[in-house]
Amino acid sequence: LKLTGTPAQSAAQHGAFVRGRLHETALPVLAEKNIHLFRQVLSRPLFDVVKVIYDLTVKKGVKRLTDQERLLGREFSTAAGINEDVFWRAMSQPDIMMVLVRLSLLRWMVGELPAMALPGCTSGVALAKHTRSKKIIACRNLDYPIVGTWEKNTTVLFHEPVGTSEIPHVTVSSLGFHTSSMSAMNREGL
Repeated sequence: LKLTGTPAQSAAQHGAFVRGRLHETALPVLAEKNIHLFRQVLSRPLFDVVKVIYDLTVKKGVKRLTDQERLLGREFSTAAGINEDVFWRAMSQPDIMMVLVRLSLLRWMVGELPAMALPGCTSGVALAKHTRSKKIIACRNLDYPIVGTWEKNTTVLFHEPVGTSEIPHVTVSSLGFHTSSMSAMNREGL
């Protein structure tokens, strides 16, 4: 998908492409994934407390974003015809789950999560001193455990900024995930 213009215009173009195809994206699944996991492993009173903490964490995370970053979410959501909260819950799902499980008492209350429920894609880095080419090598497998929508809709986004100092870049992700990530590279090779 080739996106051109300012970052906000690119977000709107991506959102317009997703409009009517939300069921093909992982956005609705990710927006509810953490709540679903909590509901499976926590008792009702504890679930209610954790859900409040989770909702506050998402809202606080969005507030900490720059105005420009929040604008991207708003433009994408508006063009896609989805609630902006769904977008932000989906976009922050892996990070918030990682924080809640690793840095809180939740890890003792929940116990061991099944391997497929852990957040994140498989990534690796080989330092230059350990490679034949003497160059750093980074790799990432898009194996985030959603099974279905993520894998079927892997998307390559070509960002061609206009009227901005941003460098053209490409992102490999899943349909509906607009932000650049570890699975991105700009024209300068970074």
